[in-house]
Amino acid sequence: MVVKTITITEKAYMALKRLKGNDSFSDTILKISADRGNIGKFFGILPVEDAEEDRKRFREIRRKMGEDVEKRVHS
Repeated sequence: MVVKTITITEKAYMALKRLKGNDSFSDTILKISADRGNIGKFFGILPVEDAEEDRKRFREIRRKMGEDVEKRVHS
């Protein structure tokens, strides 16, 4: 068996750890990738605080992208 090392954030690690239960990380990743079409299964895996933080970050990214598009259109 080939073993690979990956780098993930602490937040991603904790989410994966919560999902894995008694399974190995490899088995959990394989299950997640097999369930790609069933995204509803993963609702609620992140704490509400993390979701709100991500939502704010995405809004800021969209705002900056909008400003960039406006600058390009008007230049």
